[in-house]
Amino acid sequence: MQFEEVSECIYQIPCKNCDKVNVGETGRNLGVRVGEHNKEVEAKDISRFTRQSKRSAEEQQNKSAITDHATRKKT
Repeated sequence: MQFEEVSECIYQIPCKNCDKVNVGETGRNLGVRVGEHNKEVEAKDISRFTRQSKRSAEEQQNKSAITDHATRKKT
C-alpha cells in the first residue's frame, strides 16, 4: 500500500525551513490530506500583501497549523 492510500493515521510533516515538525491526524486518505495542506500553503505563498494586509493576514488563523507556521515564518 502506498502512503497516499493510508487512512486512519497520525502523521508528521517536517518544516522545510526550520527544525519544527507538525503532527496531525486524519481519518481520510493521507494523500488527500497532505494535498490539502500543500494547496493551502501554496495559495498563501502566491498572495501579494501590502504591509498592513500582511499583518492582518498573519493574525488570521488558517485551517491548518502547517499554513499558520509557513505564513508566519516568511518575512
